[in-house]
Amino acid sequence: MKIIYTLLLIFSLSILNVNAQSDSTLSNSGINANRVQLKHELGIGAGFSTGFGPAYRLWANRLGGQLCFTPINTGMTELYSAGFTFLFSISKTQSSNFFFYQGNHFLSITNYTAGTYEYQSLNIPGGGVNNTTVYVPATTDKDKYMNNGLGIGIELFHKDRNVSPFGFNIMCGLSAYRNFTRSNFTGEMALMYKFK
Repeated sequence: MKIIYTLLLIFSLSILNVNAQSDSTLSNSGINANRVQLKHELGIGAGFSTGFGPAYRLWANRLGGQLCFTPINTGMTELYSAGFTFLFSISKTQSSNFFFYQGNHFLSITNYTAGTYEYQSLNIPGGGVNNTTVYVPATTDKDKYMNNGLGIGIELFHKDRNVSPFGFNIMCGLSAYRNFTRSNFTGEMALMYKFK
């Protein structure tokens, strides 16, 4: 657990250091570092630490964020997935974007079991059988937890947006599952439509 917090702290400090260096480099070269370029993307994402379902992504220069939300209700099961991911672009070319990500995924799962009647046969001591019907009441099973992840990702897209405005994202890293009770490697994916 301490290792994950230490990695998060080191990652956060390195982002601030790289961002400060890039701003000073831009201002020394005469480029306006305060000008924010916003880029919007819509798509679908799937990941253990970033959430799954419809996704919205916003890039403001090198910093970005992604939201995913999915409500599912089948009558017997309710599932809510909400993910918020922080993004930081490391290197961008005409056809790719290499970035760090830190994902936060909240899951709420509720299973309902309807009440039923069960037929039971009970043996009576001394002989005989007692047949009876027993009501088994309805039950509700709730499970809520957070998954958190940290890693690197790459977005691949066509350099000419008129040919294909879509970007395919692959992310991998380390994740802490079920409120930091387990940790393992994680993989995330997204397909995003990039607005001009």
